[in-house]
Amino acid sequence: HFVNDAGRIRFNGVNLVGAACFPDHENAERLAERLSRLGLNIVRVHYIDTWAYGSNFMKAPMAALFKKDPKSNCIVDEAQRERFEYLVAQLKKRGIYLNMNLHVAHELDERDGIPKTPWANRGPDFFYAPLIEKEKEYARDVLGHVNPYTGLALKDDPCVAMVEINNENALMQVYWSNTLPNQGADPWFLEEFDRQRKAAGFGATTNEINRFIVETEQKYFRAMRDYLRNELGVKCVIYGSQLDYTAPWAYKD
Repeated sequence: HFVNDAGRIRFNGVNLVGAACFPDHENAERLAERLSRLGLNIVRVHYIDTWAYGSNFMKAPMAALFKKDPKSNCIVDEAQRERFEYLVAQLKKRGIYLNMNLHVAHELDERDGIPKTPWANRGPDFFYAPLIEKEKEYARDVLGHVNPYTGLALKDDPCVAMVEINNENALMQVYWSNTLPNQGADPWFLEEFDRQRKAAGFGATTNEINRFIVETEQKYFRAMRDYLRNELGVKCVIYGSQLDYTAPWAYKD
């Protein structure tokens, strides 16, 4: 159960996806007021880490926190950040909490020294250290920046009810669906996967591979949790659950 100072709280929420998280000031105020009047008290801040949504219902590129830059896919657009943080302040003013998503679809590539991966770096980001470090940097960029309209970074702000570590992503699903070769990922990633599996003492049977995958997923989520909680100082609930995509294990904090 979730509780605040008034006791147990029931969340009634909605997703804010992509461009919806970066309205101008007037529309931020209108949106927050409308959500409040509808009785909604939490929004899931989703898909702000990439321009390309990739769905069949939203053809145009969507707004993101990062700039479109030929040199790097990790440069924060400060104008976008300002719009987002103003929206956060308007939601908070009306008692609306946030569910902050971290990695959703941010895709690093050769611009940032990353070999070709599947879409959104899914799969390798569980075991390839440079990708994990970039996810930590992104968390710091989003959660550690002081919002000028509230005076608090999101990591310290009680309006943040929960942080999702990763969205619809699992090494189990990526590995057994052959997503890496099917999406043209660099073959090196499968080689590195096998190297790490052998180094950890797991064999090549299906059962042994599955055990290694689950161990790797758990290691990833715990490492991200420890970074968010102990190094970045996130105070709200942190969780990672991918039960639609991986073996039936779950971790929450």
